[in-house]
Amino acid sequence: MSPVLKIGMLFDMLLTSMFGKKKAKFAATGMLDVEEKLENIGFISSLINQEKLKVIIDRTFHLVETADAHRYVDQGHKKGNVVLVME
Repeated sequence: MSPVLKIGMLFDMLLTSMFGKKKAKFAATGMLDVEEKLENIGFISSLINQEKLKVIIDRTFHLVETADAHRYVDQGHKKGNVVLVME
């Protein structure tokens, strides 16, 4: 599942729908109602709890360091997610 629709994703969706067991999905979550969003969060949480999904956090930045976080991501060397911490 991806929140960003790209040409490659459309191609993957077409191929997997015809030949694959796994399915490529695009989800525009901003269009979902609150109940569906909460259901998705619950599903993702259950995958994490079952250790079927591992979240990789490369670095964390405080909210006031947002520009530094963008610069870090733009370098192209991150190995996981970059998290902004709001305190």
